[in-house]
Amino acid sequence: MLKSKIMLGGGVSSAYIPKYRDAYGKIVEMKRNSARLRTDLGVKVLEFNLESDKSYFIRLGNEMRKNSIYSLRAAIYQTGESDSELRELKKVMIEELEKAERRLLIDYLRTVPDIQEIK
Repeated sequence: MLKSKIMLGGGVSSAYIPKYRDAYGKIVEMKRNSARLRTDLGVKVLEFNLESDKSYFIRLGNEMRKNSIYSLRAAIYQTGESDSELRELKKVMIEELEKAERRLLIDYLRTVPDIQEIK
């Protein structure tokens, strides 16, 4: 019986929950709909990872391009769609994430010797 459970994966039926490594190296489970908009000194940011010891911020507007891919992924997962402003912000973050991943792939492909850029 034990052998059959091992072969079948142990019967794990729980849903997968993404995890995020905080600044101290501790693994923290992400929670959906936990991100919120904040304005500090006239600068609007999206605060996420509130469940960890240190919350993180996504810079909005023209500064969004400077955010890391990992931060964008975490913020997209944690941003809910209950508010129309959050829904629109989530779409913009997804577009920016796709652009960042595309730039990363293009930069990588430029280092590969057998691949040349199509002009």
